[in-house]
Amino acid sequence: MIKIYDNYRKQWLEPMAILFGKDNLIWRVEACEINADPIADGWYIFSDDELKNIAIIGDISLNTELISDDHKSEYLGEMEW
Repeated sequence: MIKIYDNYRKQWLEPMAILFGKDNLIWRVEACEINADPIADGWYIFSDDELKNIAIIGDISLNTELISDDHKSEYLGEMEW
């Protein structure tokens, strides 16, 4: 399971796509709000400097220090911390 935390909007997102570039670095992330319909409700695209504002946890980890303890508790039991 992979979850994405948008530190700018302070919300959890579900990944739709995580794209890797040269040297297997993440260069683009597409995500939608949890339980949202990406077609009807839209989705978020993070690339370049915007990647500094998101945390990815689960099978891939990136910027996990952005998730405060308050927001970690929202997924306690679902994720290994």
